[in-house]
Amino acid sequence: MTMRQITLAEYEAIHPDFRGIWTTERDDWPGWPEIRHQYIGKRTMMAGDGKCTLLVEGLGFEVIEPEKYPQGSAACPACGSVWLDSDHAASCCPESRYAE
Repeated sequence: MTMRQITLAEYEAIHPDFRGIWTTERDDWPGWPEIRHQYIGKRTMMAGDGKCTLLVEGLGFEVIEPEKYPQGSAACPACGSVWLDSDHAASCCPESRYAE
């Protein structure tokens, strides 16, 4: 899976029902103490892929500044995130003409 990249403005434009901050302790997950730092306090958002996929900052997406967009990148027509190759378009927008 390609790491989704979005700007802070794009993240904040997501309806609050579909984004937030991870605050839930998951003591029911094996090895939680070792991976807790990857979740607690991180931004979260729904992927918008029609599958109820939750993305966690640093694991599924990262917030970048517009001037840091990689040269040759493009915005996904379905979700607006920045992607580097057609892998994102194929996974996010399989029915679109942008997917190869």
